[in-house]
Amino acid sequence: MSQDPGTPNFDPVASQWKLLLTLSVAGLLASASLNVFLLKQNRMLTFQRKQQQEQFARTRQMETALRSLVQDVASFSLQYPEARGILSKYGIQVNPAPPPVAPPMAPAASGRPAAPLPPGGR
Repeated sequence: MSQDPGTPNFDPVASQWKLLLTLSVAGLLASASLNVFLLKQNRMLTFQRKQQQEQFARTRQMETALRSLVQDVASFSLQYPEARGILSKYGIQVNPAPPPVAPPMAPAASGRPAAPLPPGGR
């Protein structure tokens, strides 16, 4: 049986069956390799999601400690303007606290310096 279509022994049905079988095997291999790839990707994503959930849980547990750390760094940055630039780079705005209000002064008597009033009364 010759493979050349010009020869009298050429069988087009057998040739089509060979082509169909070859394409079927190629499609099966492509499908199998795609399924293996997707299965590996799914397992990897499942593992990564589990890792991220654990990390989020640890972060939630440490949230109060992290907030107090940021507040301490922010109060430290009030003394050093360079640190305020670094904090603002990460979206942390530090506003200096207003200066403490001085207690009211007692009226000055003649010849004596003014003294602050005691807290809570006159």
